[in-house]
Amino acid sequence: MKKVLFIALLFILSGTLAFAQKGDQAKKLTAEERVEKRIDRLDKSLDLTPEQEKLLKKDLLRIELARDEARAASMEQRQQQKALREEERVLLNNTLTEDQRKKHEAMQQERAQQMKKRKALPEAPAQKQGE
Repeated sequence: MKKVLFIALLFILSGTLAFAQKGDQAKKLTAEERVEKRIDRLDKSLDLTPEQEKLLKKDLLRIELARDEARAASMEQRQQQKALREEERVLLNNTLTEDQRKKHEAMQQERAQQMKKRKALPEAPAQKQGE
């Protein structure tokens, strides 16, 4: 019985590790490699003509490169926003008195709680204008 459990556990772990490695590889592909894989999948399922492959390859590559630029810009913007929030926090801590800092901290915690409540509530369906 122990051998069966051990073998089952080993099988599950090996499958999990293989899946995790596959996910890491997908992130490391270049835009060109991602487009090639996409074209191959489309060709297998849709039997593309060479002209279609050429057209799709050119346009999909343009889209993938734009997507990569957007991701990079997004990461840069997040880092800038984080730096600005930290700068603001330091400025407030250096300017406010101890009592003001405590009050400000309480206000921030209250605002965070309100945001959590708002996110937890499902959105109400949009009302029609006639109603």
